[in-house]
Amino acid sequence: MTNKIMDYFVRFLILALFLASFFAPAPIVWSLTFLVTFVVGLWALLFPQGILLLLKTAHPEIDETNPRLRSVPTFIGGAFMLIAATFGLVFLMQR
Repeated sequence: MTNKIMDYFVRFLILALFLASFFAPAPIVWSLTFLVTFVVGLWALLFPQGILLLLKTAHPEIDETNPRLRSVPTFIGGAFMLIAATFGLVFLMQR
C-alpha cells in the first residue's frame, strides 16, 4: 500500500513539474526540479522494486525479485539525491 501511495505521489510531482514548466516563473520551476529529483531518488532508495517493475515493462526478462538487481536502483537513487542536494545547496548559497 505504501509503495502505491509513494508511486502516485511521485507521478503527481512529475506532472506538477511538467505543468509548472509552462506556466510558473523560473525560480519556482527550478525549485520544483530539485524537489522532484530528490523525491525520485528517495523513491528509488526506499522502493527499488518499483523502479525494477517500471523497467520490466520495457524488458520483460528482468526479474524484479532478484536481490542482486536491487543495488542498481539504490545506487541511482542515491546519486539523484546527492545531485539534487548539491545543486540545492549551491542554489541556496547564491541567494
